[in-house]
Amino acid sequence: MYGPAGGYRPAPPSQGTAKTLLLVAFVLQLLLSLIYIVVGLLGIVAGSLFLFVGSFGVAILALSAIATIAPILVLYVAYRYAYAPTRDGNFAAARGPTLLLGIVGIFFGVILVGLLYLLAYWKIGQAQAESGPQGGWAGAPTPAFAYAPSPVYGRPGSPTTGGVAYAPGPSASLPSTCPRCGRMATYIPQYGRSYCYACTQYV
Repeated sequence: MYGPAGGYRPAPPSQGTAKTLLLVAFVLQLLLSLIYIVVGLLGIVAGSLFLFVGSFGVAILALSAIATIAPILVLYVAYRYAYAPTRDGNFAAARGPTLLLGIVGIFFGVILVGLLYLLAYWKIGQAQAESGPQGGWAGAPTPAFAYAPSPVYGRPGSPTTGGVAYAPGPSASLPSTCPRCGRMATYIPQYGRSYCYACTQYV
């Protein structure tokens, strides 16, 4: 309830770029999809009027239904299987759908959107390589011993804001409960201190 006891690892540098590319591509795709959806709805109305003609009306209805439903499905795939996994750091799951979206976009003539997805696919691959075997940025500073600070990549702060990494200290001498709220505090190895997630402060 109060967060993991094992600390955190910073996000790989390419993750932010990949998320930005995916978000821009998604917004452009959304704008284009709205046009297709409006045209599809108009086609459904027109097809309903021409149903008495026979196969012509049925063909209009079918094509209009595809033009309405397909953009919605592609938007869902883009957010659920490309953007969301990238945001959460699940790069392996995001690469395949992102590549597919890029190919489909270029194939159907939406070249700008397709290129953005392909660029995002490349950056996701870089983020996956940077994350290393433990799922965090492989270039993150490694904690030193005897409380010596390792290279600075931010100001000291809470476990979710980043800061200077420190080696774990003797947890036996640290308070196990927060003096402010009385809840259990979590020992953060990177800082050698205990942290209260309820008060969002070190104790």
